[in-house]
This record gives sequence, C-alpha cells and structure tokens, in this order.
Amino acid sequence: MKAIKILGFLLMCIIGTQLSAQKETTPPDFSGTWEHFLMDTLDIEQEGKVIKGTIGKGEKINGKWNEEKNRMEGLFRKDKKIHGFRMKFKTARKELLVFTYWKKPGEEKSVVFKPVIETLVVDYVSIPQKPEIIAPADRWRNKEFEGHYKVTVTNIYISDTGMERTQEVYGTVGVRLIGKVPSGTVMVKDIEDKKPRLWEQGSGEPVTIELDYNQHLPNQGKKDFWVSGLREVDKIREYKVSGEAANWQLRLNVQMKLAESDPGPDDDFPWVQENINIRDIHYGKEYLLISELDKKRIAVGFKVEFIKAQ
Repeated sequence: MKAIKILGFLLMCIIGTQLSAQKETTPPDFSGTWEHFLMDTLDIEQEGKVIKGTIGKGEKINGKWNEEKNRMEGLFRKDKKIHGFRMKFKTARKELLVFTYWKKPGEEKSVVFKPVIETLVVDYVSIPQKPEIIAPADRWRNKEFEGHYKVTVTNIYISDTGMERTQEVYGTVGVRLIGKVPSGTVMVKDIEDKKPRLWEQGSGEPVTIELDYNQHLPNQGKKDFWVSGLREVDKIREYKVSGEAANWQLRLNVQMKLAESDPGPDDDFPWVQENINIRDIHYGKEYLLISELDKKRIAVGFKVEFIKAQ
C-alpha cells in the first residue's frame, strides 16, 4: 500500500511538471493596441506563437514566441533601419508590456507600453455615480476653467559650451491636457483629434540648429538658461474644456526626449516631463522644460493661451 502511495505521488509530480512546462511554452495574448510616448503605438495581431503588426509610424513588426526564454522575439523597422526586439508582460496581470529593442548588440533600450484606453471626447459627459459618493458640485465644476485652451511649443533651445558652429537634433516632444473628474483621470482630446506628440524627428533626419545666439532666458525661478542656438517649432494643440473636467485640478503635461547627433556616440539627453496646474500658469508666458547631460543642456519652450467660455 505504501508503494502504491509513493507511485501515485510520483505520477502527480510528473503530471504537475508537464502542466507547468505547458504553461511556460504557451505564449500569452499580446494582441491589441498599446501605446508609449516615445514609440507611439504598437498594434499587434497574434496567431498562436506568431505576431505581426505595426509600430510607430506604421512600420512593420514581426515576432515569434521563444519557448526556452519564455518571451516574444523578432524584428521591426525604426528610422529606416532594422532593429531587434524582445517583449514580455511585466506582471501576471498583463497590463504593462516591457519592450526591449536594439539596433546593435549592447545598445539595448527598454520602454513600457500601456494598453490604449478610451480618452475624453471634446466635452466630458459625467458617468452616473451613487449619491453617497458624488463630490460637491463646486469641486468638480468651476466656470473659471471652462473655455478654449491653446498650447504652443515655441522653440527648441540649446545651451552648448563646445566649439561647434552647428548642432543636429532629433527626438520627440508632446503635450497633454489632463483633468480629474468623479470617475477618475481623463485626457482631454485635441479639438481636431491630433495626437499628443506634436514634434518628431528620427535619428536619420535630424534638424540643424545654428549656434550663433547668446541670449539669457530666466526660467520661472529655476535655473536660468543661456541660449547658444534655437530652432523654431511653433506646433499647436487646442482643447475645449467644459463640464466637470473644468476644475482646479486641470493640468498640462509636457514631455520630451531629445538627442544631439555626434561623430561618436550621440548625446542622448534623459527623457523629462513636467506637470503644471492650469491654475498656476500665466497665460501667454513662455515656460521651459530642460534636460541636462554632463555640461550640456537642451530645452523646449511652451506657452498656454486661454479664451474663457461666454
């Protein structure tokens, strides 16, 4: 009887091991639309262990499940060059997709994609709430914030102490208008449904900036910025805000990830972002978002204009 129990236990262990192995070699479902500020969107179609789709500006991506390493691997095109990638979910809940990519071995970069969620249409329509959890009306609606917002990214600024006469710059800049409502956080859509990313240049098509300036820009009480060169951007996003989204928690989010082309390794400035409450903004005044690398500094200028609803 004891031998039978031992045999039964061993069989259960073997079956459990086989089931575990099957789980590890069966890929999770990566299909759907994912987004990241720098990489834009990732649209995936999956059939078994193979995926295909598009990334960024509609460039193709293809991959296959690696059973030994328990991850999806493949190739995609970025800036007209072939890149390798691998990806897997960050947690068991499969809400965050870790995407690691490279152009050359040893030059790996990782980003985290999030699933695309429906965002706020031009006018926010409140979701019915239970009476006991409805916030006071004056907390969620303030007519002082109702109206038309115009956000302009004005220029890219360089503060460079080197001997170069020109500098080539590439990267991305984006803006979002974000609100708080009883049901949670919402992103206000541009009135023409334009994407948050409003300036983008690939590493293969950088813009040239002449380093012939010597101008001082005070940065709203933070570090001052000495400009040695600038490039006009003049890109605009416009938003109409009304209803419960028009309140004191409305804020502007500005992000950038820029780099300077060099004969050696490019100067890859850190990604930076800033959240500014609309209630604290001086309309028409230029603000700076600055990123620093060693002794070099790069910045984007932006301003907000507002027409109050009548």
